[in-house]
Amino acid sequence: IKVRSFRGDRGNPGFSVEDNGPGIPEAIRSRIFESYFTTKPVGVGTGIGLSISKSIIERHNGNVWFEEVQPRGARFVVQLPAISAGMIAAGESQPRSSGLRHALIIDDEPDVAGSL
Repeated sequence: IKVRSFRGDRGNPGFSVEDNGPGIPEAIRSRIFESYFTTKPVGVGTGIGLSISKSIIERHNGNVWFEEVQPRGARFVVQLPAISAGMIAAGESQPRSSGLRHALIIDDEPDVAGSL
């Protein structure tokens, strides 16, 4: 699994998460962000992980999308709007850093999530 951070064309921060697994079949790519869509058997996963992630990201005026990785794999990219200098100058308070770094791990397989 590769995790990368970047700054987009307009200075917006983002990150991507990539694997070298079997990828996502082209036939279902248009449905992967739908609520309750899953390719797993009944009782294994709910099919809401990507849907919830997309909803949260969009509520923060961000975007999430899928990219195919060659020769195999999948990459999910998240980009969020940057805080403008005007917002900072206007007195918007920013959370103080505790010095600790945090990462949100989203996975429907406990073994994978627990290993990260």
